[in-house]
Amino acid sequence: MSTPRPRSTYSSKHSRKRQGLVFWIALSLFLVGGGVVAKWRPFALARYTGAPAPVPTPSPSLRLHKQYIYAGNRMVATDEPYPTAIGDAATFISQQVPSQMNAGQTYGVSLTFQNTGLSDWDTSNYQLISQNPTNNNTWGLSSVVLPADVFGTTLTGPGINHQAIFNFSVTAPAAAGTYNFQWGMAHNGGPFTAASTNISVTVAFSPKIVFTSWRDGNSQIYSMNSDGSNVVRLTNNTASDEYAKWSPDGTKIVFGSNRDGHYEIYLMNADGSNQTRLTNSTVQNHYPGWSPGGTKIAFASDRDGNREIYVMNADGSGQSRLTNNAATDSQPAWSPDGTKIVFQSNRDGVMQLYVMNADGSGQTLVPNSAGTQATWAAGPKIVFSTSRSGNSDVYVVNADGTGLINLSNNPASDGSAPTWSPDGTMIVFGSNRDGNDEIYSMNADGTNQTRLTNNSASDRYPSWQSLAAPPNQIVVVRDSFTAADGVELSQHVGELGASWAQPSYSHNSKDYIYSNRVTHEVTGYRNIYYASGQPQSSCYAQATFTLLGPATGAAVAGLVFRLDPESEDYYYASYDRSAGNWAIYSNLDGATTQLASWSEALTTGDVRTVRVEAAGGSLTLFINGTNRIAITNADHAAAGRVGVLMSGSTSSTTGLAISNFEAGTKPIP
Repeated sequence: MSTPRPRSTYSSKHSRKRQGLVFWIALSLFLVGGGVVAKWRPFALARYTGAPAPVPTPSPSLRLHKQYIYAGNRMVATDEPYPTAIGDAATFISQQVPSQMNAGQTYGVSLTFQNTGLSDWDTSNYQLISQNPTNNNTWGLSSVVLPADVFGTTLTGPGINHQAIFNFSVTAPAAAGTYNFQWGMAHNGGPFTAASTNISVTVAFSPKIVFTSWRDGNSQIYSMNSDGSNVVRLTNNTASDEYAKWSPDGTKIVFGSNRDGHYEIYLMNADGSNQTRLTNSTVQNHYPGWSPGGTKIAFASDRDGNREIYVMNADGSGQSRLTNNAATDSQPAWSPDGTKIVFQSNRDGVMQLYVMNADGSGQTLVPNSAGTQATWAAGPKIVFSTSRSGNSDVYVVNADGTGLINLSNNPASDGSAPTWSPDGTMIVFGSNRDGNDEIYSMNADGTNQTRLTNNSASDRYPSWQSLAAPPNQIVVVRDSFTAADGVELSQHVGELGASWAQPSYSHNSKDYIYSNRVTHEVTGYRNIYYASGQPQSSCYAQATFTLLGPATGAAVAGLVFRLDPESEDYYYASYDRSAGNWAIYSNLDGATTQLASWSEALTTGDVRTVRVEAAGGSLTLFINGTNRIAITNADHAAAGRVGVLMSGSTSSTTGLAISNFEAGTKPIP
């Protein structure tokens, strides 16, 4: 009897292979029969280019798509839905970005990122987004789509050659300054990689000049760089378009046109698009001029029988008349703080310059100003055209008629609409000194007169683009006096710009904080504190006044503004408990003068919101939002610091208290 032959290793292996084959066949039949499709991806780790093929709706127990991935040297099945991304990752490679730009100009840039992750990048879900901060619009856009012209609809997976090169254009900010330029890859808006190297781009403001030219047959509006280059036509029609002026933020242009049969005021974008009519009458409307805040437009109109000055909102609404006389009033221009308008009038027999308040009141002749076409620079200077020397020249004069100087001083006619540059260092004007009307520029003192345009047609009425957007109401000092009871005011640092100090001429007595209010003066002398913030000439100061209770002796609390810490010159608005009135005072060289008052008897517990506005030569006191005192006094036109004033023997529970102090620049109309 023979001994049984043992099973060989070979047979065992084949038996296991046969068993495995049977298992896989059975599994395949089960999967196909059950309506589940297994997606084999043996050539890449978790790599796919889209959603799986449509499948019948499985039973609730089979709702997950099954996918296979390689893990090491074997395949593993995972019961998970296909993710929106697997392994998003990128590496910044390079960028080409100018380190210096001109405000408002467009520049081409390029950034390259490499796909170092496991996911495909497709144009529908992947993009470049701005960083520092995320999704900012500093450069005119916040995201850039994956470039389909380079990769088609899908960037096929990670690898050494799988790079996304983004070539696109950005627009530099309108205001000069230093700005961050940084971008990174994102998936459906969510950044997933380190951003590009941040570049600090210096943006310089290079203002454009808009002007009227007949070079194409009729008067049309053109723009050019401040050196005369890059002339661009902005209007194009068979009518006359002229006398254009930039808006203060440089984005709009207002101009006159007779395209509808007679002259009306129109508005357009800086590139000439979206031309819109603002006035609509059967007479001439001409010579528009922007308020420095960009909210108003002054203009001349014949609608009431003769030419007068009118004003309207920037959208054409709210048109109202400012001047009213039998003479010709024309060509208005605003002061830089928006409180005054200079214009020309022949009401005294010859054409001269006059100044009025923005509401039309206080119309006053500017001495030594026989002339036309005036504009106002920052400060008191007005540039205008006059023929007093026998021919038309460009002159400058202070608003009070002093400092008259001939700037152009040329035997030709230099009288076409002289206009200040945004920073007040240059003047652009029209002249025929070279045979026909051309545009010239010169320094503010008349030196370096340079021709900017050069053609056989007339170029006239230039206007310089503004530096940046108009200022808003910016708070420069704020203090809610949050401190422990008994803290002396000079030891307290407020929330914003409110580090309190006393001028040398204050009586140096002590005011303290109780219940978040300034109160309690130890002695009966007038005591002043001023904040470290310094508003501009058009400014406001505001606070809450509370009458805590009866007090022995006088009790006065006030807001101080336009204070000079070095000399005893300041103004203040206060409430005097003993006199029972609100008043505005000046204190010049130690002499206190009451300028105006308004009576109100406060009783214990009364609370008032007190606000003082200073603009140009005007001071206005508001109590609970109502105008109670308004004065005009040119002596206090200069800027200065703001603060609080206390006087009279009080305590922490009696007399007047001040809380919620705020001061800042006043909005310009």
